[in-house]
Amino acid sequence: ELGNKGDWNGMIVPEVLTETLVAEVTKPALDPCRLNRIAVNGTASTQLQEIGVKELARDGMPAGPLVSAAINPKSETFSKTINGVLLPKYATLRDLQIVGKTRDGYNIGLGKTVDFCYAGEKPTIETKPSAVDLSSGKVIDIVSRLISSGKDLLVPLLSTDEKYAVEGFDGSATVTVNGIITTDDDNLDKYVVNYQTFAQQNHNPMVPTALFGTYEAFQQNAFTLPLTISEGATMGSVSLSATAIDCQCDLSGEGASLKLWYQNLDTFVESVTPASATAPATGIIVKLQSDILFLTKNELLSSFVFRKNSVTLTNFDVWVYDGSTTTPITGLGRANWFLFEVSPFNPMASLRSEQGNPNERFAPEGNWIFEVYCYNLYSVYGGFIDKLETMNRYP
Repeated sequence: ELGNKGDWNGMIVPEVLTETLVAEVTKPALDPCRLNRIAVNGTASTQLQEIGVKELARDGMPAGPLVSAAINPKSETFSKTINGVLLPKYATLRDLQIVGKTRDGYNIGLGKTVDFCYAGEKPTIETKPSAVDLSSGKVIDIVSRLISSGKDLLVPLLSTDEKYAVEGFDGSATVTVNGIITTDDDNLDKYVVNYQTFAQQNHNPMVPTALFGTYEAFQQNAFTLPLTISEGATMGSVSLSATAIDCQCDLSGEGASLKLWYQNLDTFVESVTPASATAPATGIIVKLQSDILFLTKNELLSSFVFRKNSVTLTNFDVWVYDGSTTTPITGLGRANWFLFEVSPFNPMASLRSEQGNPNERFAPEGNWIFEVYCYNLYSVYGGFIDKLETMNRYP
């Protein structure tokens, strides 16, 4: 351009870029599942002003962002720590692209396949009874039931696994309740969930059942497991445990469990016996199969009614019993064994003929001493019992 006295700058653009790049990518061993940090080290045949790394698309997963770090001053060698490159995945094989920007602004690069764990945030997991079982009253939330009935002072007497119970179980038929495993995770491909169900009789150790396995999940997921209480079962629990695993470098995962207690109402009153075999007797020992919760002594005195020859005995006092010694009741508590002081009665069996099945608890036939009525009891494992009738008999 004639007459233009300005400064002119220019460069020659080569038809083929001949600069080369050599690099290695490593990942610190510290917190491999949650720390999104890599180290890139290498050399170039020309000075670089920037080095970047990008995770490429693989196995249907999208590509990640190019994350770069400045090299200052410009240099042919580099060693940089870069955060935020890796995508959260269960899979560990990843294709990376390493890109160096030369001092002249050109990009040179190479590809690497690496075996790196990174799974983003920890998975979340929750186990609960199904909404249908809860809304129908088939399963009760023990804590919520106590609070709603004005018995919140009894909640601290529960153990950590006494959260849910099956109400109204009488052993006449098999009962199935559903446990729901709800999980969520940010992995772009998947995560896995391991599960195992258990059965427990009385307070014996939990025994694994044949219902167990592993399933794959993506993002938010709900999985239903049936938990079965067998016909004729007396007292115990059904339960499940589950572990969500989103990272192959830490198979411990995040766990949750669900336990549902049950109490067969027909076997709830285990025994009712006179404290003395000679007349006049004034003590009655009541042993229940599982604990009840109570606020006061008077509550217990009014909850148990004993009748002899159609006459109601008067309850004077009650203690917690262990088979040999008594403990005074001074306030709220939980127990399954009690000694009642009542008005005098004859502890001898009534003279009635034995008919039918001698093991039937509710039949009036047999060698029985007195009738027993239980009212307004709160069974930890059976829920609220408004009325229960049984009777004492000799073996």
